Amino acid sequence: MKFTNTIVVCAALLGATGCMHTKQSDQQGGSASTEQGIGSARATQPPEAEQPLNHMDRSNQLIGEAVLTSDHLRTGKIDNFVIDQESGRILYAVIGIGGVLGVGETRVAVPPEIFTEAKKGTVELKVDKTKLTGAPQVPTNDNDARKADFVSKVYSYFEQKGWWQGGQSTAMASFNAARKATELVGMKVLNNAHQDIGKVEEVALDVPAGREVYVILSPSSDMNLSKNYYALPPGAVRFSPDKKSLVADITREKLSNGPHFAKDDWSELSNAAWAQKVYTYYGQRSVFSTPAVRPTGTTNQTVYPKP
Repeated sequence: MKFTNTIVVCAALLGATGCMHTKQSDQQGGSASTEQGIGSARATQPPEAEQPLNHMDRSNQLIGEAVLTSDHLRTGKIDNFVIDQESGRILYAVIGIGGVLGVGETRVAVPPEIFTEAKKGTVELKVDKTKLTGAPQVPTNDNDARKADFVSKVYSYFEQKGWWQGGQSTAMASFNAARKATELVGMKVLNNAHQDIGKVEEVALDVPAGREVYVILSPSSDMNLSKNYYALPPGAVRFSPDKKSLVADITREKLSNGPHFAKDDWSELSNAAWAQKVYTYYGQRSVFSTPAVRPTGTTNQTVYPKP
């Protein structure tokens, strides 16, 4: 029974105030605060506990999807997403336009905020075809594609404010922890004891919000957890010094007892209450909060929060 229905039932019973508070405590785990005082007639859960993650999907469900512009024209397809693993932000989406089977296509960069929707079967933009086709083209050199001046150029073209930008030039700054979604998938994950704990099966993205919500881990076969996948917040993993694998500051036991789901049932990923459980379990700040981030290499001391 939903919380709102519980309120109606309790109100009808005239005197079931205790019932309402008991139900509230059960659903919030005793840790969430109410908007009003104890004597209030209505209490609400925090946004992350009441709103489903309706705009989230797996990267492999989005890559290859046709893109619909605001003038209702199908213009290109999603080629990839460039994700800053350090902040858990999607820097930009790569959209391939024209060409045949990827040959001769133009690859342009689009900020995530330009998407009105990005789910399998429905990828829509706020801009028309002319605007999209004139967008900055993605450099063929990956290092150039991660430079903050290129990303700033992309955001400026679409009249978007870069959440990392300060008052000084970012020409020498780079997002050194940025990688394509297709590069992250399949990457080995180790713990601090250099034990193999699995590999990245998928990354789950909320594109319009610009978030990497989960790193989905397929556990190492010798852990006997093969029937399940395990969700980690992006902040729970970091690149190894050689940038060839990811490192998680968790033990094998910690992972095995962590939030997981059956390989053939991904429905929990759109449950915001489950997302909060994942982030809390690994001691990470919720995806709904706004820690400050900036690209590496800049001398600017001003740090801007994520939107």
